Amino acid sequence: MEKPRPIWQDLPRHLKVYVAGKLGDKSRQSLRQCSKTDRDVVDSIPFSIHSVLLGSNKYLEATLAVITELNRSVRHLPYKTAIKDFINLIKNPKSKMNSVIFGMNNPRCASYPELISECKNLKIRANRFYLNGIAWPDKLEVDRIELLKLMDTKVLKYIGISPTLNDEFLRKLVETEQWKSARGVSLCTENCENVDLESFFHLREINLRGFQQLNEEAKIKIIEWRISETRFMEES
Repeated sequence: MEKPRPIWQDLPRHLKVYVAGKLGDKSRQSLRQCSKTDRDVVDSIPFSIHSVLLGSNKYLEATLAVITELNRSVRHLPYKTAIKDFINLIKNPKSKMNSVIFGMNNPRCASYPELISECKNLKIRANRFYLNGIAWPDKLEVDRIELLKLMDTKVLKYIGISPTLNDEFLRKLVETEQWKSARGVSLCTENCENVDLESFFHLREINLRGFQQLNEEAKIKIIEWRISETRFMEES
């Protein structure tokens, strides 16, 4: 007696698209591995993502967390697998992301240099970029700015960096096109001795931790800028 064919393979494409559209990230990634047809089905579906977090937990492992309107998935994966799945999310032209978060809990993790290398020809289309974690100012490596450079300047609106910045990192940061195109930032500059305030004046929203460490002249400049910005917004 001939075995019945699997039901999924018998479904017309429009029904496969409907079913796949109800899946979360983990199930979508699993379905992509089944066949070229299934991969094409998954990649054809708009995927609205609230936030994606790629963080390191061990030297050869990474955490990939994806939050959507439907569900939340958190997976601890070999970093090569995490990078592959992360890239599959961002390279789909139908993916829409609100936030992309890079964790720094283990700076020894090899995932970020490899991610930067793999994404040379890709741009992450997300409204917000976050670099989270704990790092002493002298340990905040400048190459982490390469993660920011992966962001699409046409989409990026906000940059948030939780570790305390050092002067070299801040100088490199304000030189990026992503910084120049952003409209809001959240930074801690309490250990920076040279803060170029003029590089902040194109921004509409500033959360500057370490404000009290600035000299009086710098504080006055920020206050004057905020007053003029408020007047501009009221007039417009």
